[in-house]
Amino acid sequence: MTGYGNNNWNPHSMHSHHQKQAIRRDSNFVGLISIAQVILLQVISVVLILGLSSIGIADPTDSRYFGLGNTGFLLFYSIIYIVAVGLPAVLEEMVYRGYILRTLLPHGKVFAIVVSSAMFALMHGNLLQIPFAFIVGLTCGYLAVKTGKIWV
Repeated sequence: MTGYGNNNWNPHSMHSHHQKQAIRRDSNFVGLISIAQVILLQVISVVLILGLSSIGIADPTDSRYFGLGNTGFLLFYSIIYIVAVGLPAVLEEMVYRGYILRTLLPHGKVFAIVVSSAMFALMHGNLLQIPFAFIVGLTCGYLAVKTGKIWV
């Protein structure tokens, strides 16, 4: 069995120079992946909004669609909610708890949880969200380490 649920894992093991270089390289790669993720999700959101509007499902700027009785309006915003909230949340868990946390675990559980949570919080880029995101990151990180899974 591999991963951070492995009973043979030793947080105090020393890393060779090549392993440290690989960890740094992987961390840089994850940073680029995170930036690409945000850009890709923005593009997907815009394409989805334009695509749905072009086939007449809803136009969010049209005041007629502000009533909840319109099926097109509800469908439009349900899809937008899934793309804008659900998809990023899944990808964030995969990146921050799945990859970054696991990459940092050889340096210690507490270190991995705190650093991955700080990166998760700072990624949100909003001073009002950072404390909340940090606490959520700590909780999710603890659960991921405790259970060995990112999907509890």
